Amino acid sequence: MFKPEHSIDLVRYIYTHKVSPIVGSLLEVAIVGITEDDLRQPKIASANWGPTVLLMIQTKTERELDDVGVGIIAFCKTASRLGMHCDDIWDALKLAWNLLLRAHPDGGRRNTDDWIKLCENKYGLYVDISDRHELSSLAL
Repeated sequence: MFKPEHSIDLVRYIYTHKVSPIVGSLLEVAIVGITEDDLRQPKIASANWGPTVLLMIQTKTERELDDVGVGIIAFCKTASRLGMHCDDIWDALKLAWNLLLRAHPDGGRRNTDDWIKLCENKYGLYVDISDRHELSSLAL
């Protein structure tokens, strides 16, 4: 579920330290009206994310939102394995994860273990113990 565009955005981040392409790529939506500064602490909490969540609700099926969730988990695994522990990239991943949970019909009822089971059973993406710790830190 780690898509080619995620790789491109990860490399772009390494050179530019811009996280907006990562968030847009992970959520598979264009994030309009949000600046790069809005994606960094402390502004990340005060930005208006309602339009992005509404766009996801209106344009994605539950299955597509499941795919987005698995993509975020795969991206987290990759970033962790590459030793990318910068606050800005993990703030962006937390944001993407929380916007997904707001848009997904079951987002509020699913816990991290439910998402991991989905990854393993439906998509064949194994999540080991160290990855589980990283994923549990995504909840804001």
